[in-house]
Amino acid sequence: MSNMYETLEAEFPERLAESAPLNPEERVPSAAPSNGKANGHATTATPKRAATKFKSVSAEIAKKAKKGTTSSSRTGKSRQATVEFGKPPKHIWVRVDPRPNYRQMNVPVFIDRDRDQTYYVSPEFYESDAIPERFKRACTLIDIYTAGLADASFLLWTVGVSASKWRKGAVAAINEAMDGYVLVEAYKPRSTYLITQCEEDIPAPKFETLSSFESLLEQAFDGTIDSAHSEAVARYLSGGYWEEPENQDEE
Repeated sequence: MSNMYETLEAEFPERLAESAPLNPEERVPSAAPSNGKANGHATTATPKRAATKFKSVSAEIAKKAKKGTTSSSRTGKSRQATVEFGKPPKHIWVRVDPRPNYRQMNVPVFIDRDRDQTYYVSPEFYESDAIPERFKRACTLIDIYTAGLADASFLLWTVGVSASKWRKGAVAAINEAMDGYVLVEAYKPRSTYLITQCEEDIPAPKFETLSSFESLLEQAFDGTIDSAHSEAVARYLSGGYWEEPENQDEE
């Protein structure tokens, strides 16, 4: 029998190599039991996932990630360091402070979009003949409302003063938000907003913890423009060709 196998092996070496019987010591181990061993021999365990700085939140927190975000941090004693201008995120409940002394209408501002800065323009300068016409066209009037979000943060909700449909919708949303939490989503096909009233029992924002409205505005504005010699005016009129003053301290 061995002579026949040797003869066939000489004539068909490749085929016999594929079908040759396994050496008992080279047999494939059976599936490992729960102790990680098979047939008395240790097997290669499934490699553990490498450690990463990007981790998932717990299942309990993940369940709370729903439309209309809320937070329990409002029950603490911490206070927001600064308050910025902005619009309420469409997925977070918002409520407007109903106190009349925490809002102001028809405020002249200049928004430097290249630097993401908002300047207060003094009404005296804005209404005078000293203001360059091109710069005045770049300014805008806004209404400012103090708003609290369901995540326990605050912002100064701004609405541009104009005859547009967007303003009409924004004012309607603000009036609704003075009575309770709402979600505000832009509805572009009709140039207005979709307003959803909150039916959940969410604690009201602690507006009483805020500093004065004037203090909030001082925090939010990046500066005041009261003359044509202001740096923001000169930078805008330069048409993009602007060099920083050489006497500025380097950080």
